[in-house]
Amino acid sequence: MPNEDINEKRVDAAFETVERLRSSAWNLTIAEAAALSERVRVEIMLDKTMSGAQKRWYRAYSDYLDDIVDERMEKAGIDRASFHNWVLRYIRGFLNDD
Repeated sequence: MPNEDINEKRVDAAFETVERLRSSAWNLTIAEAAALSERVRVEIMLDKTMSGAQKRWYRAYSDYLDDIVDERMEKAGIDRASFHNWVLRYIRGFLNDD
């Protein structure tokens, strides 16, 4: 690795992808961001082929989404407990949908 050349265009393109992912989360509604966070957590539990590094990345992304939800709910004056119950009902419906 120390002798490898770094392709700056590839690094820049990868960073742009990260930025698009970050900004796309802010374009979701509060409910959508919360639902996506829960769905990511479910995926971590269900996908037995994920490596440890992949699981950590998904957990970090889910935590990021939770932070977005918390921040936006606080600004909107929404009670987190009642919203959490709504998300749980959504996920249960998602899991029971065949």
